Amino acid sequence: MTAVSTKPSSIQVVELTAIGKGNLKAMASVRIGPSLTLHKCRIIQQPGQRAWVSMPQEAWTGSDGKPHYTALVELTGDLRTRVEQAILAEAQRQGMIVAASAPAASPAREVRA
Repeated sequence: MTAVSTKPSSIQVVELTAIGKGNLKAMASVRIGPSLTLHKCRIIQQPGQRAWVSMPQEAWTGSDGKPHYTALVELTGDLRTRVEQAILAEAQRQGMIVAASAPAASPAREVRA
């Protein structure tokens, strides 16, 4: 049996690239602990709203001809909150997003296997 650590992992934004294309403000790479790095985390902010983070996803075209999206990574609970807060804080510090009182929850995304 493998022991599971309950110690919180460190979270570090290792790259943040300004995009500024419509509501897409930036792309981030974030390291969680010593061994996991997530790339292509999107920072979205619509005018007058709080910014939010979209985890990496893959786009595909359905038989209906419309774009669909599949999540490549799903973080839950406290880890998701901490990762989103780290990304948004760094984006705000670098002036890529407008300050908000608290990060918005990510809207639900269509996920298909």
